[in-house]
Amino acid sequence: MRNFRTLGIFGWIYTWLIVLFVLAPVIIMVPASFGASDVLEFPPSEYSLRWYQQVLTERQWVASAMLSGRIALLAAAIATISGLMVAILHLLVRPVGAQMRAFLMLPIVAPNIVLATGLFSILLLTRQLGSPLVLAIAHASLALPLTMIVLVNATNSIDPLLWTAARTLGAPWWTAFGRVILPLMITSTVVGFVLALIVSWDEVTFAIFIGPSLNPTLPARMFYYLRELITPALTAVATLLVLATIAGALIVGFARRLGSIPAGNTGDNS
Repeated sequence: MRNFRTLGIFGWIYTWLIVLFVLAPVIIMVPASFGASDVLEFPPSEYSLRWYQQVLTERQWVASAMLSGRIALLAAAIATISGLMVAILHLLVRPVGAQMRAFLMLPIVAPNIVLATGLFSILLLTRQLGSPLVLAIAHASLALPLTMIVLVNATNSIDPLLWTAARTLGAPWWTAFGRVILPLMITSTVVGFVLALIVSWDEVTFAIFIGPSLNPTLPARMFYYLRELITPALTAVATLLVLATIAGALIVGFARRLGSIPAGNTGDNS
């Protein structure tokens, strides 16, 4: 028993060391982003918001952020709608088998660099290289496995007889879906949408290979800056990206928690 307890203690120590190793760049980056110096320093000798002011007011950074936002919203919408279609197929037509799930999981199994290189060659021939729409579709393909898993799992708790009853009573298919099926999946739909949004917002490999070059996405612009010089402005942008990712994770957690609360517990029992 003592040996198992010792192994458990070492296991917790090893786990926390890994967590600290992964979080070390963030721990250093956030304080460094508030430095007043022209060079990156940790800990900062003086604190200032000058780099956040520069990032939020400089036209290039704002344009890249707006482009990343538009691409992420479009990619999330495509991935969520596609995931809903797969979930409806799973619920109403036939279960999505293991082979189909494995096929839909390929975008996150294959290395991004391999997929991006292949797309670069194809888009170069078709003269679609640098198209924001094509980049949004590529990001949607990366997010589709996540939305598919979330939404297909959500349909496992829905009785298909609800759809049959609604259709038998004369409801058109869009009414049966919008008023019967979709309300039962709304929490999972929000979760899938936010996950797809985060995937597209943080993606950099496709953005570099096939994305716009004159006005790149925010992660791609950070990469281009890193190739030339490292300034505290990059830490400010990275901190804002981390905050956006944390906000998305909190939304996902809140949506899942809200969806797990039974409807009868949300009101007054008196």
